[in-house]
Amino acid sequence: MTTCACGGNSKLIIDQYVINTRIPGNRQIILKNVRYRQCKICGEMELTEDSQKWVDGLRSHYMHNHYEKSKEQNDSSIEEASSVKVKDFFKLFRL
Repeated sequence: MTTCACGGNSKLIIDQYVINTRIPGNRQIILKNVRYRQCKICGEMELTEDSQKWVDGLRSHYMHNHYEKSKEQNDSSIEEASSVKVKDFFKLFRL
């Protein structure tokens, strides 16, 4: 266990983690089995170092490859731009 800024102890949890995006139709990506530490007093969550790298990589890949492409394609509808699946990430990172 580690100590939080509020003075409470935090414990390691393996659970779902939500990434918020700015992409129309895909506002959130929910990842399963992500390790993070949560304070027992204030409830603040902090990702472990390896989980943080993984989440940052997914977020940057998703925002760069899918959000920028959908911005450039003004002719395509929102339904076509939002048809990307989370499985694309797992193929990319071979998880």
